[in-house]
Amino acid sequence: MAARERGEAEARALEHLVEVAVRLEESGVLDLLEALADRRVVESASRLLLTTGTLRALDNLEALADALGRVAEALGEPPEPLGVKGLLDALRDPRVQRGLGVLVNVLRALGEATS
Repeated sequence: MAARERGEAEARALEHLVEVAVRLEESGVLDLLEALADRRVVESASRLLLTTGTLRALDNLEALADALGRVAEALGEPPEPLGVKGLLDALRDPRVQRGLGVLVNVLRALGEATS
């Protein structure tokens, strides 16, 4: 990238950053972030939030978001009519088998959480 193009890209990025900062200030979020940046708050929050369970949950949320994106794409396509034979054929598909396994795990977890 030529120096001039890089300078223009940096100027656009800086302009965008200023616009975001102004919106954060106007909404009051910037004040909240400033308060949260207090060292004691950061230390307390990091002790509470940076646990193995929390990090694992964040990984799971990322995987869930990806899966939901794929589901949304699939829902955008009209489904093919499916009878009993089609269902049995679909059960041979490894992707369907993995999806059913995930559903069963989710149902087990829901059952444990509600008992």
